[in-house]
Amino acid sequence: VGAISFLDVCRGEYGLDMATVHPTYPSLHFLTAPMNCPADAIDYLEFAKMLDMARRHYHYIFLDAPAGIEAGFQLAARSADRVILPGVGAFGDAAGKLRETGLDQVTKTVAARGIPIMGICLGMQLMCRHSEEGNADCLGIFDIDVKKFQPMRHEDKVPHMGWNDLSNLKSPLFKDIHEGEFVYFVHSFYVPVCEWTIAQSDYINPFSAAIQRDNFYATQFHPEK
Repeated sequence: VGAISFLDVCRGEYGLDMATVHPTYPSLHFLTAPMNCPADAIDYLEFAKMLDMARRHYHYIFLDAPAGIEAGFQLAARSADRVILPGVGAFGDAAGKLRETGLDQVTKTVAARGIPIMGICLGMQLMCRHSEEGNADCLGIFDIDVKKFQPMRHEDKVPHMGWNDLSNLKSPLFKDIHEGEFVYFVHSFYVPVCEWTIAQSDYINPFSAAIQRDNFYATQFHPEK
């Protein structure tokens, strides 16, 4: 098949809607492509032009597309002034996908530019060296291993799910957030308290609710809650 630019896709040949508005958050817009758009049919130079055009009009852009769009993510990440590494799911699968798509190296390349990068939940764990979940290695930005919660009492349930308070806040990231405020967690694995810990919480044992190293930031809790 000949090359199909994302601009053509936007015009409707493959059904992509360049400006799908989120029903609840109208400042969020999604770039989407259907499953029948083949990976080798994407002209990523045209994609980059489209992305630049879209960024002039929309506050936030999320990419949602089939296999092969990873190069588009790479283009987006390299042109971004902030990057969020979210995550919900299995550590091993996510770490493998990062390596498979080359996004592990893209993340480090972007970070070398001094761009702030924030990991959320699984995204925080992916920034660590290794996880007991799946016995898998990952980015190694934080030289610490991710551990599994080990229940000590009958009432200790895993996963840790629900609201819990923050303590030992140590970063401007928590401006206007005070000691003892509650945030939302859903996780079975945790990052131990370490030299990069900028906020703690406690469930079964103390753990890192947030960590920071240079321009890398990460929270185990979900700030969108």
